Amino acid sequence: MSALIEVNALGFSYGSRDFKHELFDGLNLNIQAGEFIGLTGPSGSGKSTLLNILGLIESIQHGDVRLMGESLKSASEDRKNYLRLNTLGFIFQDFHLMNTLTVLENVQFFASLQGLDERQARLRALLALRRVGMLKHYRKKPFELSGGQRQRVAIARALAKRPQVLIADEPTASLDQDSGTVVMETLRYLNEALGVTIIVASHDSIIDSYVQRTIHMVDGVIVDHGGAHHAAEVFAT
Repeated sequence: MSALIEVNALGFSYGSRDFKHELFDGLNLNIQAGEFIGLTGPSGSGKSTLLNILGLIESIQHGDVRLMGESLKSASEDRKNYLRLNTLGFIFQDFHLMNTLTVLENVQFFASLQGLDERQARLRALLALRRVGMLKHYRKKPFELSGGQRQRVAIARALAKRPQVLIADEPTASLDQDSGTVVMETLRYLNEALGVTIIVASHDSIIDSYVQRTIHMVDGVIVDHGGAHHAAEVFAT
C-alpha cells in the first residue's frame, strides 16, 4: 500500500549564490495514513523547513513530495490552494488567532472559506471546539484565554476544516508543562479517535510519550527513526 505522504529525493538550499547552504540533499521519507509522527532535532536541522514544504508553504526546489499519490511539485497554484484549505491543517507556535473575533468566529473562519453556509460552518466549529474541550469558551475573545486554551482553539480551527493531515510546528514551545500536556493529549485524541494523520515538530521531550514514531533530524538528514509509542489514556472533552 502506498504511503499517504511520500518525500522523494528532496533537495532544498537557501542563501545567496556565494553562500548557499544545502539543507536537504536527496531526503526520502514515507508517512502512512493515521500515523502520529514526532519530528525532532536541534535548531537549524530542517524540521520547520520540511513541515513548510509538506504544508505547501515553501516551494519544492528539487525532488518531489506526493500526497495521496499526487505530485505537489507539478500541482498548479489553484490546486495547492485547494489542498491547503481542504486537506491540510496547520498549528503554529504563536496561535495566529484574531483577537477581534470570538473563539467561535476564529474556528469557523476557514470552514466558511470552504464554501459551507454560515449554519454549517458554525456547527462544524462548535463540534471542533467540543472535541478539544473548549466549547464553553466559544463566546470569548482569544486575549481572554490562557496560552494553552488559545492553542486548543487553534487546534479546533484546523480541525474544523476536516483535514486529512494536521501539521504542528512547536505547538508546546510557548506553553507551561501542564498546558503542553493538555495540548499533546488533545492531538493524541484527534489521532486515535478521528484517525487524523499528525506530524508535530518539537524540541520538547513531552512528545516522546505521545507519538507513534519519532523522526530525528540533524543538518537536514534523518539520522534515526524511533519506535512506536501507544499511550493508554483517551483524552476526555
